[in-house]
Amino acid sequence: RILTQATEVSDFERRLRELVTNVTQEVEQGNANLVQLNSDESNLEGKIENKKSTLERMQKRLKSLQAVRPAFMEEFEKYEHELHSQFVVYLEQYRNVEYLESVLHKYNKIED
Repeated sequence: RILTQATEVSDFERRLRELVTNVTQEVEQGNANLVQLNSDESNLEGKIENKKSTLERMQKRLKSLQAVRPAFMEEFEKYEHELHSQFVVYLEQYRNVEYLESVLHKYNKIED
């Protein structure tokens, strides 16, 4: 009976050592994961800061480009106004030609 108790105690101690070893390994793995997560977090924060600074620079550049008026803009607006005027004249003449052609068509129909 004493031998069986000694065997049970030694089994219990062995099992307890295995459990302690397993828990120690899990804690070490958890610490390693924590270190990796902290490293990933710092890397991502650095990337976010870089992207923010890039965004700010691009927004400033966009504002400066929007504020600048191209050198050819006045000439472009002049030609745009002239084109509009010519188009109005074209439309008026086109309508007149269409009307005259329809009148001619009606007159030719009447003569036939």
